[in-house]
Amino acid sequence: MLIRVRAVGLCGSDIHYYEHGKIGPYVVKEPLILGHEVAGEIIEVGDVVTHFSIGQRVAVEPGQTCGTCRFCKSGRYNLCKDVLS
Repeated sequence: MLIRVRAVGLCGSDIHYYEHGKIGPYVVKEPLILGHEVAGEIIEVGDVVTHFSIGQRVAVEPGQTCGTCRFCKSGRYNLCKDVLS
């Protein structure tokens, strides 16, 4: 899918990274783009996309979690230690 971004939010984690270069034990070691909470509308879909359509409004969760740890299994994926961005 190709999404036309209409809004981006900054969360508390973004503010900590910006002001302190870290949040808890997580230290910024590479360039980091803040503002990962995105909303917009779909403007293109590929052939294999079946559950979304052009014009549909969507919110994006860009982090990919492991899906197997206790946090992921309990619905608290934001605490997963193995998030890929």
